Amino acid sequence: VGDGGDRDLPALRSVLGEGRSVSLQAARTLWPFGARRGCAPSGKRWPGARFGEMARRWIAQGIMPVLIGTKQDQDALDIVRTICPQAIDLSGQTSFSEIAALGRQAVLALGNDTGPMHLIVAAGTPSAVLFSSESDPALCAPRSESCMIIKTHDLNHLDISEVQRGLQAVCGRCFGSFKTIS
Repeated sequence: VGDGGDRDLPALRSVLGEGRSVSLQAARTLWPFGARRGCAPSGKRWPGARFGEMARRWIAQGIMPVLIGTKQDQDALDIVRTICPQAIDLSGQTSFSEIAALGRQAVLALGNDTGPMHLIVAAGTPSAVLFSSESDPALCAPRSESCMIIKTHDLNHLDISEVQRGLQAVCGRCFGSFKTIS
């Protein structure tokens, strides 16, 4: 796994091995382009427990979730790792170019309204990006035919089934029906 340049992704290479599907799940990732990290209002974040449940469902489909984020994301990432300990955690280990490289390798991506999701969508990854009423996707959403924008007033009330439908719309080939895990 490389980023197309001189850098490699040793963290990912060491944990993945050959022949494994990779998905990229951004559990409230960092804010690039000069914005202050950690300043994302809580209304712009889907709860870590829902990301964790989605990660468990991906595992059931044979898709390995890869988590990215910063120190400010640790509470949400801890929840995801508790619910889905199989997820690969690259939080605090990725540059912007490495995020784009991960996007090129991923079979799908799921994330909140963040800068890294723009990079991932630009890399061509089938993606679902979650927006609350705190952002206007008409002004700031990533643009791609393989990107589903899911907007709701409050992400705390966004049901996992709606996110599943969005992911299936952009990447139905990635999996059949999601399996529910109790």
